[in-house]
Amino acid sequence: MMEDPNHGTLPFQHHQPAASINPVSPLPPDEPEIYESNIDSEEDSNIEQVAGPDDILSIKRDPQRHFEWTWQILSALLSVAGLMGTIILLIFIDKHPRLADWTLANSKVSPTIAAKVSPNTLIAVFSAISKGAMLIAVADGIGQLKWIRFEQKAHVLKELERYDEASRGSWGAVKLIVTTKHTALLASLGALVTILSLVVDPFAQQIISNVSRNVVASNGSAIYQVAQTYDTGVRDVRGVVGSSIDARMQGAIFNGIYLLDAPDPVTCTTANCAWPDFTTLAICSSCTDVSSETVRECGSYMALGGPQQCNYTTPGGHNFPAGNSNARFGFASTRVNSTAKSVYLMDKLWNDTLIIDLAAMILPDMPYNPAEANFTIPFAKITECSIRWCAQVYESTNVTNNVLNTTRIRNVPVQMVEIPEIPDSPNFQSFSGLRPVDGEAPLTTNDTFVINTVDHGNTATFLTSMFTVSQSTVNQNRKDATVNDISNALIQTNDVALTVKNLVASMSTRIRTGPQARPVRGQAFTTDTFIQVQWVWLIVPCAVVLSGCLFLALTILRCAGSSAPVWKSSMLAVLLHDVKGQLSQDERFNRVGEMNKMAGGVQVKMMKDGSDRWTFERI
Repeated sequence: MMEDPNHGTLPFQHHQPAASINPVSPLPPDEPEIYESNIDSEEDSNIEQVAGPDDILSIKRDPQRHFEWTWQILSALLSVAGLMGTIILLIFIDKHPRLADWTLANSKVSPTIAAKVSPNTLIAVFSAISKGAMLIAVADGIGQLKWIRFEQKAHVLKELERYDEASRGSWGAVKLIVTTKHTALLASLGALVTILSLVVDPFAQQIISNVSRNVVASNGSAIYQVAQTYDTGVRDVRGVVGSSIDARMQGAIFNGIYLLDAPDPVTCTTANCAWPDFTTLAICSSCTDVSSETVRECGSYMALGGPQQCNYTTPGGHNFPAGNSNARFGFASTRVNSTAKSVYLMDKLWNDTLIIDLAAMILPDMPYNPAEANFTIPFAKITECSIRWCAQVYESTNVTNNVLNTTRIRNVPVQMVEIPEIPDSPNFQSFSGLRPVDGEAPLTTNDTFVINTVDHGNTATFLTSMFTVSQSTVNQNRKDATVNDISNALIQTNDVALTVKNLVASMSTRIRTGPQARPVRGQAFTTDTFIQVQWVWLIVPCAVVLSGCLFLALTILRCAGSSAPVWKSSMLAVLLHDVKGQLSQDERFNRVGEMNKMAGGVQVKMMKDGSDRWTFERI
């Protein structure tokens, strides 16, 4: 065993080189040391630098050296081609985002059978090609930097394994960055590319995602019924009011007051439809609570047992009584009282859009209690309402998941106008024209509406009769008690305005489904799946490819400025070249840890011997 001033006793022996693949050639004991063993003392000289033009020109290079990087350059070009293939595919997807367009009919089998080509699969293929090809070039680049590093300066044997591990995988790349720190910047760049390649596939799979959108159904139908005219065809020899109201309008009135569901005049053959804004003839209501403004006058007959009678006069001029009584008068108390004035009775049939003007009073139930002698009428809720012809503008009407929605229904007041005589109309028929009052916003369609004057009068007469009613409570034991239709509805809802609102809504539906109804055509939608490209996720794959190309270019340039052989990642270089200062024959290592410990304490440098052959010499 020999004694080294820097390393102490080393397991190397002196012998002459034999005719074998690894002859031993120790340093002569009297030969001066040429290389500094402590590499950390000259850290700046240990940092890899890219050779400049002068360095490249000063080196005698083998003409074949230019072709040593052919496969690595081709790998880098293949990586770029894979990335470009991904980008071109994404551009094509942007132009053809419908997922169904990626179904290719298989002509060799039944036409009903289709083979689906998933864009995700294509992106995964391009991504794998791009990443795999780039890692080949990066691995060889890191391997070449290893030989350049040992050709420049002596380093511990352990660094050979660090570079090899870095060229084989990401964990080795992490260890190379940590151990070399800033002394191998170019190799660290290659290691960083290797590490970033781990996230290329996850990022590539996030580039596209499937989203559901509504598209116009080519064979779908979306129809909403509207009306510009209300004319049931009724006429009268006197040219005025006929015998009775339209039966379907009467049914619509009862549907409204009893809150019965009436089908909307809409057709949507798919689950989702949409219509442009449209206008239709309708009936509107306006109600006001006038309880505090109504004049109340009451009197009682105390001598007869204390019944009380009150008379109410509303601001609109409506009058109706209310009362209660004790056993002597039948235990009766007023629950509902209403009165109405029709446009026909007010002689405004031809010049006013009003149908009826009504007022209604609702009182709480006052059951008889023998222990109480007070029969005072409680507070009454009194409401005045008017029902008129109007126009309604439907905005943003749609059907979503088979549910009809309207963002806004705008009521537009109208006024009576003269209209030209309607051609081919039967005798004894008269019509009135309706148009928005001055100052109202223009309507979406024709702003002139027509109503049959006889229908106008019949509707007013029927509503006047229905809302002129008085209903009282009676003894619960009596079986002959009856309740009027509108009275029962008002008692159940306890809200006159709500009842009237539902009433006119049902009447408007009847108008839109009448003989003069016309369709407003919208768009029927069906749900389809589309591919959405999220370009931001392409940043990492692009960064890996571009960084890898930069690393390869700098490595080739660095190699051109070095006299180190172009061995790249080949391990045969160690086996086929001399190692001076080999282990003694009696020293054996059975564990990796033992070899790592020895390799961490021995420094070697690549250099040429007298025969111009590359050898590894211990320093």
